[in-house]
Amino acid sequence: MNQFSLFLIKITPFYYGWIILLSSGIATIAACAAAALTLSVFVTPMANELGWSRTLIIGAPTIAGLIAITLAPISGWVIDRKGDKFVLSISLLIMGISLIFLNYWITPLSFYILFGIARLLFVAPIMNSGTTVVSRWFIRRRGRANGISILITSIGMGLIPVYSQFLIDTVGWREAWLWLGVTVWIIGAIPSLLFIISKPENFNINPDPINTTNEQYNDIETSGSWTLKESLSSPILWILCTNMLLLSFVHTSVNFHISALLVANGLQPMTAAFAITVLAIGTGLGGLLWGIISEKMKSNIRGSLTAVFTGTGALIFLFADNTAMAFSAALIFGFGLGGTWTIALITLPNYFGRVAIGSIRGIGDLFMNAGMALGGLSSGIIYDLTQSYDLVFPLLTIIAVISAISLLFTKEPKK
Repeated sequence: MNQFSLFLIKITPFYYGWIILLSSGIATIAACAAAALTLSVFVTPMANELGWSRTLIIGAPTIAGLIAITLAPISGWVIDRKGDKFVLSISLLIMGISLIFLNYWITPLSFYILFGIARLLFVAPIMNSGTTVVSRWFIRRRGRANGISILITSIGMGLIPVYSQFLIDTVGWREAWLWLGVTVWIIGAIPSLLFIISKPENFNINPDPINTTNEQYNDIETSGSWTLKESLSSPILWILCTNMLLLSFVHTSVNFHISALLVANGLQPMTAAFAITVLAIGTGLGGLLWGIISEKMKSNIRGSLTAVFTGTGALIFLFADNTAMAFSAALIFGFGLGGTWTIALITLPNYFGRVAIGSIRGIGDLFMNAGMALGGLSSGIIYDLTQSYDLVFPLLTIIAVISAISLLFTKEPKK
């Protein structure tokens, strides 16, 4: 495999990091089969046919998120030692198997096991390894590289739910799970296995798209990187992690319930699915623009502004009873969401370097997964108790505002 990778590097007429970026992005597109937005289009048909409550359905990814709280640091440690290729390929292979079996075994227990496994892999090792490898290959242009990564991932966020809705309408929701699993294998696992290279140093390439052969460089990425132990002693890491929890609570709550909310507001299921696509477009544009802006704007200001967009979009969703309003809310929320992702993708490696970034990202993912687990379930419980989203979405806006204020006062750490 090393010889094949060396061959690919030699025949690529440009910096191979862009191939890494594309391959990892395609992998995350496939992994969106277990994303909250994808599950949201299954909520109504599964609830109607099986008689399951929203709390029961959202419980599966919630438990997976709680398990991921402990798995995330471990997966980060494994990524640093075994490499992104290994973790990404194996995770996508297992995810595909889990989704395929949902076509054949569907009970509350099986759903919690099978979708739980897929969700667990999505929120911990797949997203961590898929984005960490990009940060390993880019320094000077890390902002725009990660912005492009978010843009590519947003394609999956937009297309996979619509693809799922098409499958549901065509072959039913049960067989739709099977085809999602096959899709994960074809567009996720295979490209990861063939094209991902964990570190540019493995082939004597500097991690930068400019002068990538023998240039000497000296910055935090090499000489000043923080170890995991050092980063754990920094209050800034814990502030960033807390905000990752708050914002993931908000975006996961919206993602899980957006389709059901819009249908309850009177929109057609396919219109709701296309609103998810618009949200994904907003996320992609936001990720790209905020990624470029991050190279010029201070991280605390950027983080605060993106939280404001996220909270505003969440509130507008509550009143979205027509297509134009639904799409507007989706665009605003997505634009903010694309920016909030930069906390983990850009701010952590910018602040703490890249040597132990897999392990440091694992700590961040621990908090992020906690927010994901608590967000969707809490919103589902509130809905089941009140039969309304009237309390849910204003609460999400308040949480986003708290995060915006907190991030505004977060400064770059010093050793």
